[in-house]
Amino acid sequence: MAMRVLLFAICWTALLNSAFSQILFSESFTVILDSTKLVKGSVTPELKIQTQKRTLVEITNMADLSVKIKQNYLSVANKVEFTSFGKEVFLSGGYLFIKFKNDLDKHLLIEYYGQVHWAEARGMERKYAGGANLRFKIIKNPKTGLFVGSGPFYEFERWNYSGVLDEKLPVDQIPIEMSNVKLGTYISFKHWFFDKIFMDLSVYHQSRLDEILTTPRLASSSRLGYQMSEHLQFVVMYQNIYDYRPVVPIDAWFHRVIATVAISF
Repeated sequence: MAMRVLLFAICWTALLNSAFSQILFSESFTVILDSTKLVKGSVTPELKIQTQKRTLVEITNMADLSVKIKQNYLSVANKVEFTSFGKEVFLSGGYLFIKFKNDLDKHLLIEYYGQVHWAEARGMERKYAGGANLRFKIIKNPKTGLFVGSGPFYEFERWNYSGVLDEKLPVDQIPIEMSNVKLGTYISFKHWFFDKIFMDLSVYHQSRLDEILTTPRLASSSRLGYQMSEHLQFVVMYQNIYDYRPVVPIDAWFHRVIATVAISF
């Protein structure tokens, strides 16, 4: 019990400090497969080294929490980053994400969400988004979950040129602001093998309503975890994003590999 109280405090401390990505991998956050639990969450520290215009070294703490309210669930996720970008060292950006799902016992439900991002290393200064998905539960039991969701959302982004290579910098470097209504779709699969190995796969598609097949943002997240103890899991994760039409002239591909230990409760 003391461990749960401590981890709950750590999680909410991170949320109060608050801290991203063009597409937020929201299905990588806690999904409560055991409906008997009232609270479930995790705290995940990371060390990331990423080569781009300048070498990025990032120390990150992520926290997510899901709370059962009668038959509904409220999920909150947060990320805080401490970054060394070239010779600069600073408290970097992150995100705050909130999602509400009504009656998880239903095969078809509506989920509502909102998110705020800021100071992303590729040049996105800030982002606001909010929307709703129709979520279809194909499989859900204590070991396996398969879900599909789709729905409209509003998105505002402001980009600068800090992540653009020198040879691609335009003469006019005024930040660009974009505001759109889009359609977002995801497929998410989660499964426990032998009660020790956890696999989490998700793919995402986002686009304007008039560009669904022409210039979408695509993304995927693959996670493999080994349960070392009741509260500790060793995690290896690979995530990528492909943007057919980046707002500023950065590489269309973004890749991230993470190896960490997640503290769950």
